[in-house]
Amino acid sequence: MYDRMTNELTFPHIILGDTINGKKHTFNSINGGIKMISDSPFHLIRDLFFGGNVIHLGLISEYGFYACPYYDSEIKIVGFYIHDPAYLTPLGKKIIENLYPNAKIYYSAVSVSPDRTFTAEELEHKKELVEEIQKCEGAIQTVDGLNLEELEGLVKVVKSGRQKDSAGNPVKVSVERPVTSVDDVPVLIKKGR
Repeated sequence: MYDRMTNELTFPHIILGDTINGKKHTFNSINGGIKMISDSPFHLIRDLFFGGNVIHLGLISEYGFYACPYYDSEIKIVGFYIHDPAYLTPLGKKIIENLYPNAKIYYSAVSVSPDRTFTAEELEHKKELVEEIQKCEGAIQTVDGLNLEELEGLVKVVKSGRQKDSAGNPVKVSVERPVTSVDDVPVLIKKGR
């Protein structure tokens, strides 16, 4: 979300329109798969997202964010959605920085939904929890996408000393990001009934 008062950009974030990077995008720009907005990791509510006009999200893999096709004519793109900045490609980051040249951009997710952002107190509490977790031995390296309850639970685990394996060594947890690939899939189109 872009806050005009503070000139800060946080994620998830929505960009309106069908033109990015000087290119008008259509349904054919989607090359990394399509998901329902209600599916994981989005969990969006249709009536609250683009006024109910978007039901699918299509990944544009060269940017690392999703096109939002209009539900009635999916050829038309009404906007773009970035749910997690960790998936942004270098080109995607460059596009964001060009769209908001003077804004302070926080490349971490501060909300689980574009309809619910953290209050200033919650954001400060999250920063404290992240700092506490990162100080600990064997902690998860990627904690930006976790909500407050998950972070608090992780702090309890770290403080309990139970994050060690049977040999007493710290357990290392890693988060793997999916790799998108584009395969040529033959399609048979039958005309008529």
